[in-house]
Parts: sequence; structure tokens; C-alpha cells
Amino acid sequence: MVTTNTDLYATDFVAWCQDTAALVRTGQWEAIDTEALAEELDTLGRSEKRALESDLEVLLIHLIKWQQLPTYREESHSWFDTIVEHRSRIARLLRDNPSLRPQVAALVQDVYPTARTRALGAIVPSQFPALRGPGGRGKASRWPTDTGLLREMIRRSPFPTTCPWTADEVLHPDFWPE
Repeated sequence: MVTTNTDLYATDFVAWCQDTAALVRTGQWEAIDTEALAEELDTLGRSEKRALESDLEVLLIHLIKWQQLPTYREESHSWFDTIVEHRSRIARLLRDNPSLRPQVAALVQDVYPTARTRALGAIVPSQFPALRGPGGRGKASRWPTDTGLLREMIRRSPFPTTCPWTADEVLHPDFWPE
């Protein structure tokens, strides 16, 4: 039974990729499901942009924590490692996809609010004693489920509401916010 490129796309994506690559290499353009190929190429481009957004978000989370919680820097090297790792990932991604570079500044601004909210989790114990363990010490014993308290935590966060750094600063290997 002969399976067409279109049939493979619907039933076995890996087989479709291999078949399509073979058809391209041999110049059998008429046998290729061009709509599926165009769709997958679009998806690949979006995937690279999503990877950049994800790495920027993680980088910003850790830069915020680095700046806002300096005493924790001494307890662990994980923030340092994470900052270095994600800057390296972003540098490689931009090296391999230079068309993404002009989008970095806007993406930093787009992902910063989520990074700010996620970084908030690191300060719950120090800013909200009611959430800490017995005697008001230690890590948060529970994450609040009260949406009013969550909104108040976000409102009272000491983290700036807009990104305080330029995209160039965020990506620069020698930039460590104080």
C-alpha cells in the first residue's frame, strides 16, 4: 500500500518529516504536501521565538531575585548559575537566529510582568510573615489561596512594575544588578 506524504502527515509525523526531507533532496516537489510543510516551517519559527521568550523570562526572574535579595546570593550559587546559563542559551539562539535580535527589547518588556510575579515567590517569607512557619520564621509554610492576599502580595511587591534594565544590560555577561 502506497502512503502519500499527506497521509503520513496525518498519521506519523516523524515518518512525514523523513519522507518530506527525502522528497526535497530528490527534487520531488509535486509529491510534497506543501501546506503541511509551510505549516511546520511556520511552527519552527514560532518555536524559536517561544524558546527566546522562555529563556528571557527565566533570566529576568533570576536578575530580579539577584537584585532584590542580595543576602540570598551568598547562600547558593544557583541564581548565578541560572543567569549565566540562560544568557548563554540566549546568545546561542540569537547567533543561530539573528532575525530574532531586533525583537529582544520588546520581548524583555513583554515577559517582565510574568517574571516579576514569579520572582515574588522568592520573597514571600520575608515580606509576608503570616505565611511563614511557627513563630514567623523559616520558609513559607503554605502558599496563599486567598486571591485578595495574592493581589495584595503582588501590589506590595518591592519589584519594579516595568523592567528597570535595557535588553542590552539583561543580556550582557558583565551586568549584575545591585
